[in-house]
Amino acid sequence: MRNMKKIFACMIAVTLLIGSMSMTAFATDPDVLTVNIKNSSGVVIATEGYTRAELEAMAVQDAYGDDLKVKYSSLDKLPAWRTTVATGIDLEDLIQNTHSSITTFAANDTFTFADVNSSKPASFTATYGNLYDSARSYFSNLPDCWIETVLDGSGNVVTPGYLIDGDTDLLEGETVTPMLALTYSQARYMTDTAADSAALFSSGTPMLCYGLKATELLSPLAYTNNNFVREIDVVTFQLAN
Repeated sequence: MRNMKKIFACMIAVTLLIGSMSMTAFATDPDVLTVNIKNSSGVVIATEGYTRAELEAMAVQDAYGDDLKVKYSSLDKLPAWRTTVATGIDLEDLIQNTHSSITTFAANDTFTFADVNSSKPASFTATYGNLYDSARSYFSNLPDCWIETVLDGSGNVVTPGYLIDGDTDLLEGETVTPMLALTYSQARYMTDTAADSAALFSSGTPMLCYGLKATELLSPLAYTNNNFVREIDVVTFQLAN
């Protein structure tokens, strides 16, 4: 009986040790972006950690060799439209750099962007087809097509903002692809001209940016700005097949 107790105590100790090691393995360094690739069964087949310097070396470049500035439209919960101008990394490049055997993407492959180290953890999951939908755009003339939300003296909404006449044909859109922003500037009601001259600041960790669909400005509104996860520590990409 005494030997059985010793064996049982050893089993508990080993279990606790393994659990501790497992937790350590899944902990993330706040100064490193962890990218996990999973197969269709959810098994991790590749993992890579990227320092800030490594991420900056992967940033999309323009024709002059400078970091390419991309503008994004989004909608917040006021509701109000926002403009983000950013430089950063193409998601396809990030995934292919992590697992070079991935050469094509399927519409139902999924991305999960997670902030796990901040005081308010957050995450957002979307399919490749959703993020790379050709309808996702930046609308330079959105200020001319949107009636701003009316607030009272206490900041309460009196009349919610809306697209003029609910007419998406008024919008002039430029298709944009998603990125992990390394530098950016974002503001409510920032015009196209203001975005051109906006000073970008370096985010400590990446932020997700992706385009807006014209139909997301119609009821029911899609508050896409809430999905611009800031301080991303972990990106998980899962293959559908």
